[in-house]
Amino acid sequence: MCLQHPLRMKLCVPDGTRGLIWLLPFDGDGAGRHRFNDHGHAINFVRYLFSQSRAHPRSLSTERNLFRIHGEDGRLLAEAYNDDPARHLAAFKDSGLFPARDANRQLCNDGCYPLFVFRMADGPFISNMLRRSDDGVLELHHPLLRILPAYLARHGRDWCEDAGLISGLIGATETLLDFDRITDETLLRRCEVMIQAIVRRLMGDEEKVIMTVAHRDQEAHNSIYHIHRLLRC
Repeated sequence: MCLQHPLRMKLCVPDGTRGLIWLLPFDGDGAGRHRFNDHGHAINFVRYLFSQSRAHPRSLSTERNLFRIHGEDGRLLAEAYNDDPARHLAAFKDSGLFPARDANRQLCNDGCYPLFVFRMADGPFISNMLRRSDDGVLELHHPLLRILPAYLARHGRDWCEDAGLISGLIGATETLLDFDRITDETLLRRCEVMIQAIVRRLMGDEEKVIMTVAHRDQEAHNSIYHIHRLLRC
């Protein structure tokens, strides 16, 4: 798996939200971007984002994919779970945000794998990389944790420092929820909106981002939770 330089943010927000997030960006050009071969390639990528391409069709999990669309001035224009892929795709095409021609000359894309542990304001801790064992012991768990220490070391970072930050973040008796098993839809959406806002900003060129899309429905292709960005280039 080829990845770009890791990004890390420590959160401490006045409303009480606190935590840590690591972004492991996809490999790409020098800036981590992926370019389109032609206009048709760009169109197919947008279909892919909305789970409407041949390689990425709709599945039972597609309605769990959150997307956020921004205008040229950065305003949030749309935010929804992809519960009706064909309708959401058509609405995006009709929005004027996708060029009528030569999209490959105007747009590009990138993305990342987020690993995180958060305490939402007035709420529990949520993580996709940390859980409690049956006897209450905190355990790290995520498919990418098998390669993360070596990956960080290759980029001049010490995993022991990062692991120490995690262990000092959450107390022995505090509630910890598994991100993939949250049943409180309001809490889940708050968490996902925050993650996508962080991805939009921390990966750079925030003002150029047209759309962020989370994928949780690619069990056969890439089952790890990840986020794509579509940008003006």
